[in-house]
Amino acid sequence: MAPLHDGKTQQEGTRRAISFFFRKLKEVRPFLRGKDLAEMGVPPGPVVPEILDRLLDGRLNGELTSRDEEILFVRSQYPSLVGLGSAGAGGGPAQNACEGPALGAPLRNGRAPAGV
Repeated sequence: MAPLHDGKTQQEGTRRAISFFFRKLKEVRPFLRGKDLAEMGVPPGPVVPEILDRLLDGRLNGELTSRDEEILFVRSQYPSLVGLGSAGAGGGPAQNACEGPALGAPLRNGRAPAGV
């Protein structure tokens, strides 16, 4: 049988996590926006919010700390998408927007994992 104070300890931990979120993380946003991705040539579609979510994850985890790191991340993780949008060269049809790695793929110092 667990001691009675475990509930209070868990409640205190939850309270601290919520407080930390509101003090430190609430305003964290990626440096890049959808407009920036479009300018890089990423075509509109479901991949845009996927990329923005991955950028936010990287910012929250401290793996992406600058705009330049975010740009490098997008170029390394989604090379087949960069340059395909209206600003991209060739003007051909966009490839499958789901070609990038799955959400939650590990980031390593804002760089693509080896072999990607």
